[in-house]
Amino acid sequence: MLRTTDSFAGQRPGGRVPHLSLHLPPEWTRDALCAQTDPEAFFPDKGGSTRPAKSVCRDCPVLAECRDYALARGDLHGVWGGLSERERRRVRRQARRSGTPVTELVAQQRRAA
Repeated sequence: MLRTTDSFAGQRPGGRVPHLSLHLPPEWTRDALCAQTDPEAFFPDKGGSTRPAKSVCRDCPVLAECRDYALARGDLHGVWGGLSERERRRVRRQARRSGTPVTELVAQQRRAA
């Protein structure tokens, strides 16, 4: 869990934000449901379930923005945008192989679902 002095973080006791970047988080993070949730869910132990985090993500109004951010960054740990680290690696690998931009590949998968 990260500590920040951002006014957004002040909405949580002790100014804690579960897994948002300390380096000027994007504007959409203000609406992220993870900021109102137990951060432990987003960082399960190896072999642990990602279901609790993904259930939060499923209802999040900024799911697409978070997913795109995580896929673009590539260096984030835990669940972001409803995807685990393994799932994000798989999407990036598929995008490289197909020559399709990652965000377009994700959009195609969403439409197909």
